[in-house]
Amino acid sequence: MVCICELAQPGFGMPSADYLLQGRDDRMVKAYEKLAITIAVELGADKMTAKSDISDIVDFETAVANVHNGAFIVPPRQ
Repeated sequence: MVCICELAQPGFGMPSADYLLQGRDDRMVKAYEKLAITIAVELGADKMTAKSDISDIVDFETAVANVHNGAFIVPPRQ
């Protein structure tokens, strides 16, 4: 079996960051997360680990989308 991986500068997994800005309850975000979990499991990941890891990925991508959108607020220095 031959596996080929391509590494490149990442983008959002969704077609636009706007989808992620709708929140986790958005149907497109839910579908994206479900698809990512399915793909991870098909590639051999444990289902519970995949759910946890993909949830973390969606949270991270949402945080990046918020920064990209200018919605990131820097907390005041203590």
